[in-house]
Amino acid sequence: MNASKLILPLLLLLPLSGCFTGVEGTKKVTDKDVKRALSTGSETTAGSALIDIAPRDSVASWPVGKRFYVCDDQARLLFAPNPDYSIDTLHLAGKYLSYKSYKTGSLLDNNSLVTLIFTDGRHDYSYRTSKTLAELHRGYTIPFFIDNDVVQHAASQIQGKTFYVKTRIWYDPRSGEMKDGRQFIPVTITQVEPGNKVYALKITFRAQDTGEQAVLWVADDNRAMRARAFDAQFTATDLRKTYSHISDDVWNHIVHGTVQPDMTKEECRLSMGAPKSVNTRPDQNGLKEYWYYDGGIYLYFEDGLLKNFRR
Repeated sequence: MNASKLILPLLLLLPLSGCFTGVEGTKKVTDKDVKRALSTGSETTAGSALIDIAPRDSVASWPVGKRFYVCDDQARLLFAPNPDYSIDTLHLAGKYLSYKSYKTGSLLDNNSLVTLIFTDGRHDYSYRTSKTLAELHRGYTIPFFIDNDVVQHAASQIQGKTFYVKTRIWYDPRSGEMKDGRQFIPVTITQVEPGNKVYALKITFRAQDTGEQAVLWVADDNRAMRARAFDAQFTATDLRKTYSHISDDVWNHIVHGTVQPDMTKEECRLSMGAPKSVNTRPDQNGLKEYWYYDGGIYLYFEDGLLKNFRR
């Protein structure tokens, strides 16, 4: 018999085989699929960002005395040698430097590269930018420097105001160590300070019910490092009102990032966030679904309700 005559019937039978075992019909969903499908959009504040980024001036417009916070001692590697101090033993982290002036030097190609001069009131520090003045545009930043104008602009908008924290990963204000916090509770922003070499803003807040204080480091720009921008860590929306249909007992689990049997998928997502992947497995008894997280954590649902989990 011609082989092609055998292949065609077999191909027609293949789609039917998955209907009987439920295994062949298993669907694996990617992280992007999960976030797109599960997102309700209610955790983000409608309209403009919670913080408007301070407008940055080009270097040519910097006023004398403009202040910068040095967030890391590696900043010393930026400066030209100076007989007044040793670069190797220079410690500037945690201090402020003021902009003093700039100077240019001509090269063989007639380009004038800019050297920026900063001072701490005792010494001057020269930073050779390797750029022309035209290249030092409004978005220009200096490694290990945090523009104090950006910090003060953010503080003027959020300090002393109420927001709802969206993460349980808090940091101790004294030790800087990570600790378990609570999410979706009202907090007061008590202080905005310069951050570190990764995140420009250090946000200190106080839980309004217990008075517990904690710190979060956030990016100073909502367009870059979006996952660590202020809007990603805080919201102006009281989600408890948005999800008023959820019982107080279940909401307490959500606030603490825990789960219990018979929670819905919506409730589990609010508590633990979107999973890394999802496997769905229909059978004759209904739809079975596994949510997988990092660290071997999983949630198992039957017909949309949590039945088993591993934390």
